[in-house]
Amino acid sequence: VENELDAAWIAQLQALPTYTPSAETLALRVAIPPPSALPQMSIDELLTHDGETEGKECRTAACGYVFAHVPLLKAYKGRDVTMRNVLHVRGINLDSNDDGGVSFPRLSQLAPIELEYALQNRDRLLHKAGVPIAVLREFWEGQEKELSGVFQDNSLSKL
Repeated sequence: VENELDAAWIAQLQALPTYTPSAETLALRVAIPPPSALPQMSIDELLTHDGETEGKECRTAACGYVFAHVPLLKAYKGRDVTMRNVLHVRGINLDSNDDGGVSFPRLSQLAPIELEYALQNRDRLLHKAGVPIAVLREFWEGQEKELSGVFQDNSLSKL
């Protein structure tokens, strides 16, 4: 048994219901502006919005959307957290494998549970910070022009 946990306890935890997005949250997902409708920000510019650079308000990004938000976790400041979220759901050690938000997964190639986990993090930012203020250029250059049910009108795609 992993970490010497009681098998009955693990079974009980696995049987618990998991979070399901509400109708309100799903409506926010649908209403998010397409990448082409927002200003672009580069990785280098986002990195300066770490909450410590004078004159630069804190920003965080998820799934390529940049939000004016001060996250609780320092690791979320001034970067896109999508790959970090994917590593987390895969059970991969973040301390050893998180590159600080400079590489990005292609959303179309994520397993459904990985994509949903990343979208739920973006949902949280939509609820906390409101509409995104920009898109992360390098993230969107590596995505398709459209991913049904997730995004459309990605004019930044280089694929």
